[in-house]
Amino acid sequence: MRKFRGVRYSLAILMVVNFIAVMLNSIIYLQATNYIIAQRQASLLVERLERIPFAPSTTFGCLRSYLLELP
Repeated sequence: MRKFRGVRYSLAILMVVNFIAVMLNSIIYLQATNYIIAQRQASLLVERLERIPFAPSTTFGCLRSYLLELP
């Protein structure tokens, strides 16, 4: 079991880095959206969207279930 300790730490670190990356992207998107709304260009934003993003619960549901299974 001792040899898997480094793998578990690496997995935990990668999950933290991934979470930070997702949060950074969402913050950038949120700030850009707020700026567009403040500039009264919201109609242009909606017209240019190729698709509407899924709900966060759908996106992160598998991550939550994976985290609950960790010892």
